[in-house]
Amino acid sequence: MQKYGFTLVELMVVVVIVGVLATIAIGMYREIAEKAKYSQARILLKRIYQALEEFYADYGCYPKDKLPDEAPEGLVNEYLDEWPKSSRDPFGAVYDYEAHNDPEGGKWIGVTYLGKDKKHSLSFNYWRSHGAPGVIVEMDTNDDLHMVVATRVQVCNE
Repeated sequence: MQKYGFTLVELMVVVVIVGVLATIAIGMYREIAEKAKYSQARILLKRIYQALEEFYADYGCYPKDKLPDEAPEGLVNEYLDEWPKSSRDPFGAVYDYEAHNDPEGGKWIGVTYLGKDKKHSLSFNYWRSHGAPGVIVEMDTNDDLHMVVATRVQVCNE
């Protein structure tokens, strides 16, 4: 009489193979989900850039510097539906509108997305020297995204 079925060793090999495949799939899913979250941040940075350019076209200057997670004055409602808040961000990260003194005169304007570590990884001098208006700069060594808006420009009411 012949017995049909699998041995315990065969079943264990199948369980191990399924476990390895599941581990790989979960890792790939996490990576893809993180990339999607950063894609959302890139889209919002581009929209903020467009709103700031429209603001500049109307006023001939850019808004004053604000604290991280705060919208520049006059930008929301007229040019931008809402400022992206950390409470609605997938990582809980903030967008930081910046207006710093430019060493070559005037102000340097930029927007930084602080990413999942929620802190500035590099100084604004790095971003100022490695970016072009409207281009998102990112580095493999940190999780910030940055966009230079303009250099050597005026800020309203200063």
